[in-house]
Amino acid sequence: MKYTIHGFQQEKLMEFGLDNDDALILAVIKEMYSNKKMEYQIIDGERFIWIDQGYLLEQIPIIGARSSLKRRLKKLDEMKILERRVLFIKDGVKGKFSYINITSKLDELSEYTPWLKMNQGLGKNEPRVGSKWPNKDTPIIDNNINISKDILSATSINQIINEWNSLGLQKIISVNAGTKRYKSLKARIKDYGLEKVLQAIKNVNESKFLKGENNRNWTISFDWLLNPNNFIKLLEGNYKDKENGGKSNGSFRQDFGQSKEPGYDYDYDEIINGL
Repeated sequence: MKYTIHGFQQEKLMEFGLDNDDALILAVIKEMYSNKKMEYQIIDGERFIWIDQGYLLEQIPIIGARSSLKRRLKKLDEMKILERRVLFIKDGVKGKFSYINITSKLDELSEYTPWLKMNQGLGKNEPRVGSKWPNKDTPIIDNNINISKDILSATSINQIINEWNSLGLQKIISVNAGTKRYKSLKARIKDYGLEKVLQAIKNVNESKFLKGENNRNWTISFDWLLNPNNFIKLLEGNYKDKENGGKSNGSFRQDFGQSKEPGYDYDYDEIINGL
């Protein structure tokens, strides 16, 4: 069986009595918690982020009803994998606001082996051969622990795949690590962020030309979109139809002439080759 799921060890998930939906919820919350832009409160010396359950459910609708999400969050809180606090006022507004902190128990589910686990069986005061015990104020630098920085979030990839497939063009099933497509996608997310990548894909819907209405029957591909030269033009709206606020970028023009439908006069070689 696949060793990990959503970045967590299946063996540990089953040991804790958790399933795929629990793992998905934890993966999304973990990703949100790592985002410094999230609104938070310091409670009892710990950082708690504000999570609106309605918004959370929008990110993972596969979970089902809101009652199912609430039930699972309550279970994860009772298991002390998450720590939940409810505040009744936020920004001067009265209400019921849920704040969540992730605990060290979450590390036990992760796909790397924590420091303490690596040193099981050693004497209390004996470091590994060739190693030193880390100072409590010094971050542990370990290839296994930091590997997540080099791996795209499964949640982010799924969002991008779903957005692309909604265009009704050539369908994408997966983006596999190590491939040219994966590296290109990772670079675009690093340069622009997830939301900008999603916006660039949305912009395809506003271009008849990119969706095949041209005299060569050429259609945009996912890999073409990820090309850095193409991506920035698409993000800036250069390929939008004129009625959608399109603008010329010097490599093509839209010619309406006497026709009711727009006629296009593009430098196809330049566009197709991503120049």
